Amino acid sequence: MKICEERGLNWEDFWKEGHNNKIYMCHGKDNIMFHSIILNALLLGQEDNYHLVDVIVSAEYLNYNNQKFSKSKGIGITGLEALDKYPSDSLRYHLISNGPEKKDTNFSPEDFVNIHNGEILNKFGNLVNRTLRFKNLEKIELATLDENMKEKIEETYKVAGSLIEKLEFREATAKIMELVDAANKYYDDRKTWVQRKEDIEGFKDTIYTCATIIANLSNLFDIVMPNATSKIRKYLNLGDPKWEPIYLNEEIVLENIEPLFERLKVEE
Repeated sequence: MKICEERGLNWEDFWKEGHNNKIYMCHGKDNIMFHSIILNALLLGQEDNYHLVDVIVSAEYLNYNNQKFSKSKGIGITGLEALDKYPSDSLRYHLISNGPEKKDTNFSPEDFVNIHNGEILNKFGNLVNRTLRFKNLEKIELATLDENMKEKIEETYKVAGSLIEKLEFREATAKIMELVDAANKYYDDRKTWVQRKEDIEGFKDTIYTCATIIANLSNLFDIVMPNATSKIRKYLNLGDPKWEPIYLNEEIVLENIEPLFERLKVEE
């Protein structure tokens, strides 16, 4: 109530019936009883038109180096400490893709670095880097979008969106990364480096298709890696992110393209 007053909002818009509101309760598994039963019972007991909790978002435990977090024993790391040590986008990706949604999971510096270097850098970052920073490539020209990849883009929005609505963020992130894998395979199968020398029109189609996928990844991954996706939107002259397929309809001059991520070492 106090926060709403400070921001000029009416708290009843969030807690009373008739305001088209939806209440999510996010908590650890040790609070399931309180949020799912006791809180709703208290709201009903008020007999004052309170809107009951709609969705319970419960998580298992996230451990640190296979041990339970313990401030007294010095086990673990705070969110702010983690942000001082690790790139925020990679940290967000790791915690979401490794989230304890259905069972306890573990965080360790070694696992984090492996995920950063293996998935974020080598897959996502590499796709962006070798497409937009292809040697002597000055612009993305309008060309033909591969129909199979177009279907994969549209399917990714549909499936990942459905998973997010069901609060299955791990699976949603994995589905988006499948599009990255498909794009990298497409790039390799087309032998883009050979096309540049022997089939320039085919090369333009490949680069245009991969650039279109990257543009859509700036939408799909925005909730996970907002810093990286904002750079992509700048590189490709895109507007604000939306949860719908986008297609490049004008040539794009490539300027000042920098790698999205840097390789990490455990000792760092």
